[in-house]
Amino acid sequence: MGTLRLSDVDFTPLMIQWRAIMEEDNREARLAGQDGWGIPLAPVTYRPNPSGKPNHTILANNNLTTSWYRELSGPPLLPRGIESRAITAFKTGHFHLDNRWEAVGAWEDVLTTDGRPLLPMHFHGGGHLPIRDLRHVRPQGMARVKAALHTFALKLVGRA
Repeated sequence: MGTLRLSDVDFTPLMIQWRAIMEEDNREARLAGQDGWGIPLAPVTYRPNPSGKPNHTILANNNLTTSWYRELSGPPLLPRGIESRAITAFKTGHFHLDNRWEAVGAWEDVLTTDGRPLLPMHFHGGGHLPIRDLRHVRPQGMARVKAALHTFALKLVGRA
């Protein structure tokens, strides 16, 4: 029986599982109003606060008008709840390069009306924006990542 070398192992099934965990963790954290470490995000203080008849026009890059935004009551950075871009625009992928496997997640095309990346403004705060850093996988997500790795390793050595 030959020796098992890690460089010969196909980690694709584990990467697919990790991607699903990252997507689930992002959705759970955003809906719970938590940052990437599971800490509650700074609350939104100016909505809901409807004024007059809201303009329900979708602006460039899937942005809302101020009047429409102010009538919504989702968690911070999720005015539309589950339909908000912090959930719908979160994409994952994985790659294998130089004997290294990586699963990654990022928000794709969450832009201001003039085309600037929107979320980094929140990740770093500044001006009138508090820091609302969505990056990272929360501790409970990392526990699921570690459990998936453990199960994968046991199967790999024929113990599961």
